[in-house]
Amino acid sequence: MGVFDNARESVQKAMKQAISWAMQMSDDPYEKEYSRRALWQAYLIDYYQGVQKKSLKTSKEGVDFNITVNLASLIVDRAASMLFGGGLEFKNDSDEVKAYIDAVWDANKKDILLHDFGQNGAIYGTLYAKILPGDLVTDDNKSTFGIVALSPINMIVGVNPKDVREVLYYVNRWNVNESGKTVAYREITKKVKDSIPVTWEIRTQVQGRSMSSKWENIDIVSWPYDFAPIVHTKNLPNAGSQYGRSDIEDILGLQDDYNQAFSNVNKILWFHGHPHLWTNGKVGSLVDWSTEKILELKGDGITKDPSMQSLELQGDLAASREFINDLRRDLMDVSRTTDVETIKDKAGALTNFGLRVLFKDELAKTKTKQLLYGEFLCEINRRLMLLAGMSGDEGEIQWGESLPENENEETTALKSDLDMGIVSRQTVAMRRGYDWEIEKERMSEEKRTDGNVGGKIITDFFRGGNMPTNRPVERNGTQNS
Repeated sequence: MGVFDNARESVQKAMKQAISWAMQMSDDPYEKEYSRRALWQAYLIDYYQGVQKKSLKTSKEGVDFNITVNLASLIVDRAASMLFGGGLEFKNDSDEVKAYIDAVWDANKKDILLHDFGQNGAIYGTLYAKILPGDLVTDDNKSTFGIVALSPINMIVGVNPKDVREVLYYVNRWNVNESGKTVAYREITKKVKDSIPVTWEIRTQVQGRSMSSKWENIDIVSWPYDFAPIVHTKNLPNAGSQYGRSDIEDILGLQDDYNQAFSNVNKILWFHGHPHLWTNGKVGSLVDWSTEKILELKGDGITKDPSMQSLELQGDLAASREFINDLRRDLMDVSRTTDVETIKDKAGALTNFGLRVLFKDELAKTKTKQLLYGEFLCEINRRLMLLAGMSGDEGEIQWGESLPENENEETTALKSDLDMGIVSRQTVAMRRGYDWEIEKERMSEEKRTDGNVGGKIITDFFRGGNMPTNRPVERNGTQNS
């Protein structure tokens, strides 16, 4: 295990200790909910980062046969890429609103931020964004709002028990090491009770190990809007709860079984990777396991005997490899992820339709995510508009294509639609990845240029010596007078 892995495990151990410490504070309702959620969230991030259960014990010689093949990380990263890898565009009928929204997201590094949202959602099941007033500067040096992807492991959300859609409070809790002492902070964003119109209050509190169990207020700020500066949504549906479902929470047991099967095969191959000798019913070895040095056949405890034979591995572990493949297939099926290993031999022969059939379940999962994340992003845009004093609809989202496509098939289909008059040239240009406004301007310029060139040729033709004459010419080549 490397230095980085040791450091990571130390940080995670400290985090879990802090969570356990918080669990002892049973008189605080926020801490109860935070502790319950955070322990489960820490378990999920462990598996994503490869800190997973080891099924085999280290041998007395210090050999660790455990192998970790981190499919949980693969599933999360692939889910985020399927959702945001094709990009997205915010659409709005108002050019002013669209320009404003695009400027805010560009200042917040849109593509990176979206993938952070996708990763947080796929790991933890719930994702959060916070709007920070005047936090960034746009390309034209104007102050604009920051959008932060809050860490879900630090977050809890309280809702109306009669209607989980109504948020009553958000709590963001984190620990800071100050002069060798762990100090806990939390920010409570809470709806002001019975306020008309609705307003919110942001209360920042602190608590250190040397302090009492009560939290002390260090800052209280009023938020004079009917919405909070924090927005959250579910990664996948989880009916009846304010929290969503993770992409990997159903495959953790299968991940353990997969690692165990790989580790068992590794152990078998390790022991049979060195010759084991036997004679007269006794088994010896050509390797000193304490030093892993090759021994001599004479004088090192192994008697040289003409009848000495080597123990051979029976079979090629075909059944074990097949079992590993079955586990991988089941793990991918449960997570609704298409395993490219199953299609790599026939990928070149797949049509767009065939590709979509193979990815049908993963595309259906991605479509569900687009509905949830789309509403989340539109709500952020709505709040950005209100904070800027703008009115109007928040617009909609145009999602990019998640899967690669056969360009010839796509072009033929678009041409057929265009010939039938059921699609516009603008839509075709957008589907092909062109900016319609830019291309339209360029085509107009080309027409003007072509017209000017044609006119100039005709004008020059009639002005110069190329003008034809009507004077007859005799057969001998001389002109008639």
